[in-house]
Amino acid sequence: WQVNDALLLNLALRWEDVESERRQYADPERTELDSRRSNDNDEWLPGASFTYDLSDSWQVLAGVHRGFSPLGGGARELEDPETSTNYEAGVRYRGEWFVEAVGFYSDFDNKSENCSNANPCSNGATSGSFTTGEATIAGLELQVGTSFALGSFDMPLDLMYTYTDAEISKDNPEEGFDKGDQLASIPENAFSLRLGLEAANGWNNYAVAKYIDEMCMNVGCEGGDARDQSEDLFVLDYISRYALNDTTTMYLKVENLLDERAIVSRQPDGARPNKPRTASLGFQWTF
Repeated sequence: WQVNDALLLNLALRWEDVESERRQYADPERTELDSRRSNDNDEWLPGASFTYDLSDSWQVLAGVHRGFSPLGGGARELEDPETSTNYEAGVRYRGEWFVEAVGFYSDFDNKSENCSNANPCSNGATSGSFTTGEATIAGLELQVGTSFALGSFDMPLDLMYTYTDAEISKDNPEEGFDKGDQLASIPENAFSLRLGLEAANGWNNYAVAKYIDEMCMNVGCEGGDARDQSEDLFVLDYISRYALNDTTTMYLKVENLLDERAIVSRQPDGARPNKPRTASLGFQWTF
């Protein structure tokens, strides 16, 4: 709803009804039924957001939305799905520079994990769901971008940074979690920086630096064994593109140019490394 020239209002309402069922057999031939589970959840999910133009360059924005994530097929009848209330507010500037800062806060009534062989839950389960209780995820997203003229070249610059604080917000003695325990697989700091050099003849080169902080692999690893955490990682990528004509582009991409090595996950089944230095050469044809 374009309320006036400055105010744009968005209203949303969604309803979801999720039914799940799982049959687990006691033998490989699947002739002896060991257990049967089912779950049925329905949620109304309202949301509202707005942007307001303070001037031709400055804009404020805010929103609040209800969140919902259904449980997996192994959920029991009385288990509740993950629900949350999510808030965001920020400011945006558009001119020779683009600058955006947005704060966010998500309040989870019932944070949960869906378990699989590829992504075991914090309790080690590889099937079903694991509920960790009340939690909050809050932080700040910052984005800055511009482009500089260097003679016949353009130099685009883009910077993105996210700070996140994700933790249990209420003691959960049933599962052994305390208020303040970190949630799994959410880094505290992450940023990326892209710097380019674009030529009028269509030869464009970019360097992309990315950093991701260490993460807990299981809920509540704060102060625990380092083997429950990933390692922080800084990676530099290089991309070169040359337009042969209006439809064909040749490119060279080198990922992890400095060949940095780190343990980026410990799920499943132990330490897992990041991608080593990898180069690829190819053509892109658009028709």
